[in-house]
Amino acid sequence: MRAFVTILAAALFCGGCAQRILRIETEPSGALVFMDNREIGRTPIEMPFVYGGVREFLILKDERGPGPDQGPMKPLIVRQEVENFYFDTFPFDLFVELSPVAITDVHEFHFVLEPSDTLASYEVDPDAYSDALKDRALEMSARAREALEEGFPGSLPRQENKDSKEPATDEETSATSKP
Repeated sequence: MRAFVTILAAALFCGGCAQRILRIETEPSGALVFMDNREIGRTPIEMPFVYGGVREFLILKDERGPGPDQGPMKPLIVRQEVENFYFDTFPFDLFVELSPVAITDVHEFHFVLEPSDTLASYEVDPDAYSDALKDRALEMSARAREALEEGFPGSLPRQENKDSKEPATDEETSATSKP
C-alpha cells in the first residue's frame, strides 16, 4: 500500500503536460505569415498555441521566388479550422495534466503560393519606360499650363492691377482683401 501511495504521489508531482504546436509551411518558403491580423513570422514556422477554432491566415511573399523566372507571389488569405484538442474538456484535461507522459498535439498546414500576374511589371524595357514617362510628363506640363491660362475650376477670377493691365500678384490681392 505504501508503494502505491508513493507511485501515485510521484505521478501527481511529476505529471506531464499537454503541448499544442502549430506548424506552418509554404511553397516557396520564406513567406510572411499573419494569423488573426497578428504577424507571427516567416515560414517555416513552429509555434505553441492554446485554443483551437477558425483562424484567418494572411500569407505574403513579395521577394523573388527560388526560380529565375519567378517573381512575387499572390497574397493568400485562408480561413482554416484548428481543431480543438480532445483533452481540453473535463474530465480528460485532468487526466492529461496528471499523466506522467507528455502529450503533444501538432497541427500542420501547408500552403502553396501562386506567382503573381504583375510579373510583367517587373520586366519592363528601361527605354520604353523612360519614353513613356517623358511623354506623360510633357502631357501633364501642357495640361498645367492650360489650367493656369484658363484659371483653375472653382477658383476666384483673377483680379487685374488698377495701374496696369497685368494680373495682380498674390501679395497685392491679399493686401487689398484685408480690411
